[in-house]
Parts: sequence; structure tokens; C-alpha cells
Amino acid sequence: MKRPRLSPATPSSLSPRGKSISTQFTSHLPNLQVPSSLHHLPGLTGSRNASRRRHRRILVGSGVALALIAAAGAAYAARSRLRQLLGKPPAENSERGLDTLTGLPNRAEAQWWLNTRLARARNRNHRLAVMILDINGFAELNEIHGREVGDHVLQVTAARMQSQLRTGDMVCRVANDTFMVIMDAIGPDHLITRIGERVVNAVSETVSFHGEPITISASIGFAISQDKDKTPDLLLDRADRALVQAKASNRNVVQF
Repeated sequence: MKRPRLSPATPSSLSPRGKSISTQFTSHLPNLQVPSSLHHLPGLTGSRNASRRRHRRILVGSGVALALIAAAGAAYAARSRLRQLLGKPPAENSERGLDTLTGLPNRAEAQWWLNTRLARARNRNHRLAVMILDINGFAELNEIHGREVGDHVLQVTAARMQSQLRTGDMVCRVANDTFMVIMDAIGPDHLITRIGERVVNAVSETVSFHGEPITISASIGFAISQDKDKTPDLLLDRADRALVQAKASNRNVVQF
């Protein structure tokens, strides 16, 4: 829009005093005109509109960036909550997994599964049994025959235990020559004792290593979950005491 040209004429709307001042001012600026080159410059309104548009673009860009940051934070929090709901361990917990020698779940993995299954047993109002098996005289066996023979005995023991258990029962290696079995939805106590005896008899069979027979034996202690077992430690403590009693009394299987 072109600006109006200034004229030396005094506007008719001015008061007499205003006319006098205007006449004195314009008398010193005769025929003042706005240069034609300035007619094409944008007006003040256009400059303000452009500034507002730039401001809006900055706000929109900032809003998008903040939205992306918020979405990333929400996704991370959701993954953390999901990991907790599923009972999965944090990424830095590198202890859980499988035993490299036998392929069985290791101690940390066994502990996690015991926690999970004991909670499920309480929710479903059924019982859970824990067996702890120990190979008798394993330290002497290693000393006499060597570590290679000892490793072979552990691998054979793991395979034999798995062959005697039900589908769904979990065998874990929790120490050098100590194994743990987690059994849920169990039946009467005498059936659990019978399974324990079957496992001990299978493990105690002679092991052959490069044609040489290796005689071994094992003991088992087991405990059945009770209402007072608020934590797995109480159940494991009873199973461990039963194992000690089985070894001291020369009995293969003891229930506690």
C-alpha cells in the first residue's frame, strides 16, 4: 500500500492554532515528497505479521521437540513397568541363565523361578515341593579320578534327573555337585517320596567313563510348601535340613 504524499497544504480539520503551526513547519519543507523507491517497502503491519509467523514456527518446532522427548520418556517408563510386571530381571543382572556345563538353569535362575512358582502356587491354592540332591563324596571322586571325570558325572546326573521327573518339573544346578528340583501342582506326600527315590536310584547307577566304571551315590532332602512359607527361603531351609538328615542317617531320601 502506497503511503500518502505529504502536502504543504494545511488540512482543513486542524484548529486555527494547529493550522498556524503546520504552516510554520511546512514552510521550511516545500514540495516534500516520499521517494518512489520507498513505495515498494512493506508496511509496518506486514513486518509484524512476518515476525508473528516466525514466532509461531519457533513455537511449533519447540512443541514437536518437547513431544518427542516426552514420548521417549514414556516409552522407557513403560518398558520398565512391563519388565517388572513380567518378572524379568534388569539388563545389568548377568548372573541369571544356564549352567555352561550341564545346560540346566543356574542358581540365580532357579531362585527366580522358585519365587515365581511359589507365588503362583499360593494364588492357585496348590502345593509346591522343592528337592535338593547332593552327590555323596563328590570331592573325593574329583580328587581320585580327576576333574574331567567329575564333570562327566555331573552331566550324567543332570540327564538322569530330567529323565525321572514329570513334564513341567524344573531341574537346576545350584552349586558344584548340588541340584535343585522345583515341582508344583504336586499330589500326596508319598508320591513325592516315590519320585525322590526314583531319582536317587537313577543317579546312583554306575557311570562309565571311557570304559571305566565310576560308582556314585546321591541323597535327597525335600520340603513341601506350607501356608507359613511367606518367602522361598523358609522352604529352601527345610529342604536343606532334610538333605543334611538324609546324609547323616545314610538314607537316600528324607522329607522334612
